[in-house]
Order: sequence, then C-alpha cells, then structure tokens
Amino acid sequence: MRIYYAHPVEIYSTIRERKELEIIRRNFPGAEIVNPATFQHSSGWSHGFLNLVDSCDLVVCSDFDGFVTAGVAAEVEHVLSQGKPVYRLDWRTEELVNINEVKEALSITETRLLSEALTQLMLDDVEMVGIIRVKWKGCFSETLSTILNDPSFRRLSSFKEVALIDILSRFYHWWQEPNNVASSVDTRRLKELVIERLTELGGRSLRSYILKIQGLPKTKYDYYVYLLREGRVRLIETGTLRGLCDDFKIPYVELERRRVFVNPSYPIDLNNPALFKAATHIINEGHMRAKVKDIEYYNSDPVLHYYFKCRIEELGGAFRGPFEARKALVSYADSRVGRLLNSIGVPYGSRSISQPFVDFRRLSDEIWKYHIQSTLTEEGSFSLELTRHNRLSPKIAISRTVDVTDILPKSLIDSLDYGRRSVKDLDDYVQELIVKKPPSMIMAEFIELNRRLRFPGQLYPWRHPRPDILSKTKDDRVTVEWRLETRRHDLVDLVHDYYGMLPGTWKSMVFEKLYHFYKDYRGRRLTDHEVEELHRIKKEYPWKAPQEWIQQKTRELFGKELKG
Repeated sequence: MRIYYAHPVEIYSTIRERKELEIIRRNFPGAEIVNPATFQHSSGWSHGFLNLVDSCDLVVCSDFDGFVTAGVAAEVEHVLSQGKPVYRLDWRTEELVNINEVKEALSITETRLLSEALTQLMLDDVEMVGIIRVKWKGCFSETLSTILNDPSFRRLSSFKEVALIDILSRFYHWWQEPNNVASSVDTRRLKELVIERLTELGGRSLRSYILKIQGLPKTKYDYYVYLLREGRVRLIETGTLRGLCDDFKIPYVELERRRVFVNPSYPIDLNNPALFKAATHIINEGHMRAKVKDIEYYNSDPVLHYYFKCRIEELGGAFRGPFEARKALVSYADSRVGRLLNSIGVPYGSRSISQPFVDFRRLSDEIWKYHIQSTLTEEGSFSLELTRHNRLSPKIAISRTVDVTDILPKSLIDSLDYGRRSVKDLDDYVQELIVKKPPSMIMAEFIELNRRLRFPGQLYPWRHPRPDILSKTKDDRVTVEWRLETRRHDLVDLVHDYYGMLPGTWKSMVFEKLYHFYKDYRGRRLTDHEVEELHRIKKEYPWKAPQEWIQQKTRELFGKELKG
C-alpha cells in the first residue's frame, strides 16, 4: 500500500510532522508513505505533487483544526474525484476519520494570513481557530484582521523567549493526555460552562437535555449531577472530560480558555529550557516505556542523577531515586514529564529503533552547550594515547546506536553470531547498507557542531560520523554503533574550553586530569618518567567511577546509603 501524506507546508520538518507520520505508520503498518516535504520543488511544481498523489492508493490529510490550507485542499479534492479513500488525521487525539468532501477550505491568501497570524499572536492552530469561530464575522480575512488588531489575544509573555519549538507543536493540550489520566478541575467553572451550553442548545434542564434531547441513559445524567455538584476542585479523567464536551458540544479548547484546570494548567508550554535539557538525559541514558509509565534514567554517577533530578523538579515533575539496579543506578520521573518529552521528539520504546528528533538549530547557545556537555559525559569519551614515538594523541568521541535489522537481508542476520564485531570486518555490500542508515541524532549533532563552529567558506571542522561496531542480540535484533570523533588539537581544545563535561561528575574530573597532562606535554616526545606519570593518572582516575566515590556522592547529594 502507498499512502500520500497531505499536510500544510507550515508543518514540514516539525515535531508535529514527525508525530503525524508515527500515527500513520501505526495505523497502516508496512505501508509506504509518500511525504511531499522530502521532495525539492518550486512554486510551479503543484502538478508534480498531483502526480505523486496519483501514484498512491489513499491519502491521509492534516489541517489547521478544521481549516484546510489551499495546497492540501487541492490535493484532497483531486484524489476524491478519483474515488480513492481520504482520511483526516487529528494528531492530538490520534484519530483518523474517513471523509468524502473538503469543508472549510482556505484560499492561498487566507492560508498565508492564517500562517502569519499564528506567529504574530504566538497561538497554535487549535487556539487560533477557536478564537476565529467565536469572533466569526462572515468573512475569514475580516475576522482574522479583527483578531490581529485586538491586543488581548496576544501571548505577550512569550515574545522575548527563544523559540525552541515551532508554534504548531508548541502547546500541549489537555485532550492529548491519555483517557485514564486525571487532572484537577474546578467543577464550579465547569458547571457554569455546562449551564451556558444548555441554554444555547435549548435544553430546559440538565435532565431533559441528557435524557430526552441526547437520549442518553439515566446513569449518565446521575454521573454528571455527581460530577458537577458542590463546586469544588475534583480529579477528573481525560476520557470523562472528552465525553462531557462531546455530549454538550463544547469545543475542547474552551475548557482551557475558561481556566477550568487547576493542576496542571493547560495548555502546557513546551518551550521550556528544562524540558529540552531533560530530553538530552533521557535520549542518552533513559528509557520511556509507555504513556502512563514512569520514565527511567540509568547511570552509575550520582551527580548525573542529581542533574536529572534538578531538570525534573524545574518542570514541576516528581523524582524518585537513585536506586541500585543491575549495572548502574536508576532514577524515575513521573509519566506526565514523559508525555511532554515525547511531545518534543523523545520516543517511547527502543531509541535505536525509534530514533529521537530534536531541531538543534532552534536551541539557544546555553541549551546547546548543556546538550553537548551532557552527551560528552553520558555517551562520550576522552582518551589520551601514546604514538610509537611517545607523543600524546588525544581523541574525543561521541557514540550513538541505530537498529538496522529491517534493512539487512534475513539470511545475513541468521548467519551472524551473537555478540559484537567491527563493521570493517563485514563484506563491502553489508557496509554499504549500514552506511545508508546512520543514527539521526549523531547526524544532527555532526551538522550542528559544524554549523556553530564553521566560519563562512571554511570546510567542516568535524569529520563525518562512521559506523564502528555491529551487535546482534539474543532476540535477533542487529544494531550498529556509530562514532563522531576528532583527534584535531584545535577541536580538542575547543571542546574542553567551551563545552567540557558536566561539572562535578566523575568523567569531568577524569577529563580535566588527562587534558591538563596533555596540555602540559603535547607537541613533544615524552620521557620515561612522564610516560609513567600518564599511566599513574589513568590508574588513579579510571573512566569508570569507583564504588567508594559513588557511595560518597550519593550520601552528599541524596542523603542515602547504597547497599553495594
């Protein structure tokens, strides 16, 4: 099956696009998805897009909360005229609905005006469209102009912030939560909203509306009476609130506009530095199992657990740990933080299979520096080797892993022994397959390091990442570890002086000891005494933190003792 993914150009290369693609893949496993964002095109290439549409069996389309942009409308109307199925995707509820006509299509001018308005007001599409429907004047452009001229609709507090995430993916709304997740709700405000809707819908009473107009069972009426009485703050599950909104025809966003939620306060702004810093820790050393499971962070260094704890608490999340695990220490953070992390590109399940996505170009210098510091500490290394002539050769490296099971022939996988082997030892045709699928994170880091360090006209200072080690596990999955590394003296100095590793960690201490030795003796041949000194430092400061130091730091930072 071949699926055309029709979506506004404003969504291209965003978190929302990635989330929508995930939903399509989940609903149509094994299907080939044609994404127009991956094709180079000019303003006159609309005919080429229609040719792509013609080559597909069905279309999945995305819009701005009901308003269909001009380009998407043209594609959908074209495929409907051919009798092919079209599904509308709501990425926030993850629902796919079969449609047979295009409603609320925008012209090219209206599409451009809406796109500009989203950025000017710092609102996402669901908030913007909600205001448009309330303020509707019979003409889209006139309505939008009125809204733009009203300063009360502007999110002024956000204008001076660095935009870490695109506006269409930036806000996490209450109905994106799983149905069984409860939030604190002010039932007095919720009751006021329900009574208003009853009046608008012509219901004489709650009882008559539920039983006679809606034809719902009396148990539903009894439950709503119970839910809305007393006017106090009550924990209510997302599924219940969605059902209430559907029964009373209340737009979901109206609950946020009327400040019905007490804790958390929706929508949640994902443009939060602490969230992106926490994402780095989870991408490097964490695991997110499911939407309602606590997220896990693994590392042997208690100081790194303390950094993770600080990021979680800055987000208002709950932290537990660290505890002893099989090969490291483990800490936990609540599942809501996990859902927010997932909303900015951190996947559930295996990170080697579902590759994380972070747009590093948007990160401020401070957050980018934290990312590199954390990644060097958690996934990186610094080594100091001796050449044949007893000269020092430094190396800084970052490693990341990608699952390549799906791109390798099954016969090849079956022929591999379990365990690890060098990619260099594999046949050339296997290496060619592996090179085509690098880890997305290491490629993004490679590009961003060069972008931030390179002067105009200068060649890339960092060399392209390379595949290093292939591993086959007992469940017959095959992964490849890639390395981004440098031996260039100027880059080693830059990484140390500008980035370094996270202060206070064991690895940062080892890095400092080795780097200062390297700086004192580089550029010349070492004496036998100096070689002995290097060996002494490496023995006294091994790359793996000693158990005594781990115990000490755990006591200092968390006031607890480890058993081991």
